[in-house]
Amino acid sequence: MCKFILLQKKRGEGLGKKLHEYALNFFRNNGVDEYHLRVSPSNKQAIAYYKKNGMLELKSELVGKVIRMKGII
Repeated sequence: MCKFILLQKKRGEGLGKKLHEYALNFFRNNGVDEYHLRVSPSNKQAIAYYKKNGMLELKSELVGKVIRMKGII
């Protein structure tokens, strides 16, 4: 089974939220003031979560395969 299918099966389990919270704490503790991530355009839940938490959608990349988002600490 390919990794993409395995990742899709994990969607909705709160793993992204835990990872995002961990990353924000790490960034704060290490003087990072801006960060970027990429998300699949089909992952509407993740996009909505990141936007709800203050991230901005910047642009589509890799011929529309991912969306780059930016967060400010």
